[in-house]
Amino acid sequence: MSEGQVADMGNADAAGAMPPMESGATDSLIASLAAGQAPAPSPDSADGLLAKAVQDGDRPEYIPEKFWDPDRKAPKVEDLGKSYINLEKLVSRDKVVMPTGDDDEEGWERVAQAFRPEAPEKYDFGDRPQLPPDLPYDEDAEKSYRNWAYANGLSPRQAKRLYEGFVKQQVERHAQFVSRRNEERKVAVHALQREMGETYDARMGRIGRMKDRYGDPDFTNFLNETGIGNDPRMVRFLDRIGQDMEGHTRLQGRPEAQAKPQDIQQAIYAFNSKHEKALFDKSHPDHDRLVAERSKLFEALYPDSAA
Repeated sequence: MSEGQVADMGNADAAGAMPPMESGATDSLIASLAAGQAPAPSPDSADGLLAKAVQDGDRPEYIPEKFWDPDRKAPKVEDLGKSYINLEKLVSRDKVVMPTGDDDEEGWERVAQAFRPEAPEKYDFGDRPQLPPDLPYDEDAEKSYRNWAYANGLSPRQAKRLYEGFVKQQVERHAQFVSRRNEERKVAVHALQREMGETYDARMGRIGRMKDRYGDPDFTNFLNETGIGNDPRMVRFLDRIGQDMEGHTRLQGRPEAQAKPQDIQQAIYAFNSKHEKALFDKSHPDHDRLVAERSKLFEALYPDSAA
């Protein structure tokens, strides 16, 4: 390397920028400076500081440790250059000035605007999830969530992931609830069977007739959905009312004497339609009870054969 080149490197500001050098050229320059074979650069210049560091065997303060080779006592020029290029790329990107603190409302709004969509309706959650038939989709809850996500500056990706996680949790909780309710129903039925003994089917049949006669479909759905209809306390309550209303004769399943044959036939038709699956499936838990109830309807329709 000529003396003019060394001088130019010592005056990089005058040239506009330091020309790129290979690692070997840098080593040669350092060796020349250390051996006194090149004009000594200004002590305050970068080359001067570097030359002094080489002579002393120390790393200059302006060169980070990760870019200093202690074995060669020289900077890792290639690594340093690549890092600078990456830094320029990063700095040239769009930037968001972070809030100064939790109370910087303007700053947080600035961050929210950088990530959230134009409006709450613009969040895209994909296809609506498939839910169990008895777990309806909550439109109002989704709308509230969209507004909440928008107000808090959630990005579309964040909002969708939270939405999916919440839906999954609700479905799992519902499945646990249904499983627990079914198990409680089995326990309640077994307890009532032990309590009522041989009269269980007849008394449950009477309770069923009471619900059909005095209740409406909405009431029946309420009992089934809440599980109250299977609660032993409710069953005992309805059983006592049935005993007071029907008496001992009706406890045996005898229908009212004034019932008309066409009414009973219609009741049998409706009963078969309503309980078709359980009546023809012997493994169904309500099969025996429903068959007994239907038999009582036939006895009412043909009282002579029942006698």
